Amino acid sequence: MVGQRMSEKTLKKIVAFSETNMSVSVGIKILVPFFVVMLIVVASLSYFVINKISEKIEQMEVRRAVAVLNSTIQSVEEERETLVTYASLLGDSVEIEQALKNGDKRKLYEILVDSKQVSRQQKIIIFDRNGQILVQVANSPKIHEDAAPLIKKGLAGITTSTLAVSENGLEIYAITPVHSSSGVNYRGPVLLLDRHIGEKELDIIKKREGVEITLILDRTVVASTLEPALAFQVLRDITVSSQGNKLVPTRIVWNDMDYINVWRTIGSRGLISIMVPNDDLIAIKQGISMDIVRTTLLAMLLVFLCATLIAKVLVRPLQTMMRITKAITQGDFTQKIEVITRDEFGELGNGINFMAERIKERLDQAEHLATVDGLTGLYNHRFFQQRIAQEIQRAERTGSALSLIILDIDYFKHYNDNLGHPAGDKVLQVIAKLLAGSIRSVDIAARYGGEEFAVILVNTGALDAYDVGERIRLAVEGYPFVGREGQPNGKVTVSLGIASYPDNASNKDDLIKLADDALYKAKYISKNKVVLYYADFEDC
Repeated sequence: MVGQRMSEKTLKKIVAFSETNMSVSVGIKILVPFFVVMLIVVASLSYFVINKISEKIEQMEVRRAVAVLNSTIQSVEEERETLVTYASLLGDSVEIEQALKNGDKRKLYEILVDSKQVSRQQKIIIFDRNGQILVQVANSPKIHEDAAPLIKKGLAGITTSTLAVSENGLEIYAITPVHSSSGVNYRGPVLLLDRHIGEKELDIIKKREGVEITLILDRTVVASTLEPALAFQVLRDITVSSQGNKLVPTRIVWNDMDYINVWRTIGSRGLISIMVPNDDLIAIKQGISMDIVRTTLLAMLLVFLCATLIAKVLVRPLQTMMRITKAITQGDFTQKIEVITRDEFGELGNGINFMAERIKERLDQAEHLATVDGLTGLYNHRFFQQRIAQEIQRAERTGSALSLIILDIDYFKHYNDNLGHPAGDKVLQVIAKLLAGSIRSVDIAARYGGEEFAVILVNTGALDAYDVGERIRLAVEGYPFVGREGQPNGKVTVSLGIASYPDNASNKDDLIKLADDALYKAKYISKNKVVLYYADFEDC
């Protein structure tokens, strides 16, 4: 309102001066005030458009950073699930059971040494029924305070796990009873496994995800992929912006690089910080701003030409343009100026339409970066979670079927270890293309995380989904991947698990879990297999 009153006063002074002190034509009297008003209006609108676009880009920056944080946490959670599975298998070992019965600690120690070397654990410990250490093989015998309470659960026959940040990095603990069906009356030996993730493992995750990772314990950096000075800056920003456990993203600029820093608590005293490079979205924002500036200058030139026309001819088209330009500043890019002439008004209308189209293109590009996995070109994990919830709601509304395929590359770690991560990335890209070529345009393929993919098959029952899964499995099995002869089966293969709505599950979380259970069956029974989830599945 203050700006509007100042503009009105300025306009009145210009008109009064021209009427009393200058002998000029009516056209000039129209031109000068009209041009000044339009200059103020268009410049103000451009300023508000730039601010509006900047706000949206910043929201996209944070959403993408949070999605990458969740993806990284998901990778760690998958590592924890793998450790729990390995602990359960080791706990069911007949050799361990026999050695315990015979009281042969030497034999137990030899078994644990072999298991530790194969699985690369930080420590493996067997506790007796009183919670005392019976046998241990450990780089460091110290047990994190967050893991100590879990031993009681193991003594009660419960298999469990936890994450904790220690002085050495991220610790993944798994506790399981030794060779028992467990139960409320279980009182027997307990097996503890500790998987350590230090700076070496963090560097591997950094190369795969393209992010910087920092582990913090009690406001002290214990492991980081960053140089010490930048890691200290991350710690300072988190300390300043922390509000309980609330996620408070911060922006960090270091050596001409722009990052979004997000973090999450791990255990009782630890934090994990993820810094996502932000230069691509900043470039888009700068490109949008330059487009707006260029369009504004073009508009000013055209306004100057248009202002020389008769006022009656000017007013009506400009009112329409003002209304549509205002709608564009509020985010409505469907509004278009109908260009019916080839004069200055037509050029101005084309210029405003061009501005709207370019802004929408830039926003669509930014939205694409926020929803698509950068390596494979498929949708990312966050978009997958949104779409599967929407598709289940649609299936419930229309009474149609819906199937979910979760697939995992067999022996992918073996492939990476032999040929390197660039070759592994190429495998991920090729499988993404094979997935896209094996499904319909209405289906959704996404990178679920790491070497896992997910496919949502709309209006598709279990049997038809099985056919699609077989088609994907055969396409991968038959592809001539580089170095496939070095794989355990002499080829690169995938295992697939399938669950369907509403036959197997009635909500998103259950559907994902059941498909993952079916994948587990396929993965750990024979691999290179498609498994459908069915009734009494867990008993098989």
